[in-house]
Amino acid sequence: MELKTAVGTSTFIMTFTALIAAVSHILIHPTIVLEKWDVMILCIAVATVSSLLSARFANRVPARTVGLATGAVLTILGGAMLVLNYRSILFG
Repeated sequence: MELKTAVGTSTFIMTFTALIAAVSHILIHPTIVLEKWDVMILCIAVATVSSLLSARFANRVPARTVGLATGAVLTILGGAMLVLNYRSILFG
């Protein structure tokens, strides 16, 4: 499978995984929508703009660059998750 197609397919699947997780959180704690509506709108706006920009980027660069950029973004997000979840252990 071509790299750009594989990245697009993976991103498409991750979108639905995130959607299911968000809906589950809202069903478990429905007041979160009322309490954090501003954060929710900000996340939707940033995700929409980012996806449009990344699609344009992916269509204009070679497949190797798409793979490297995807790997870099996923590595940074994984590192951020580790730091946020284990910051008490890391920073005392």
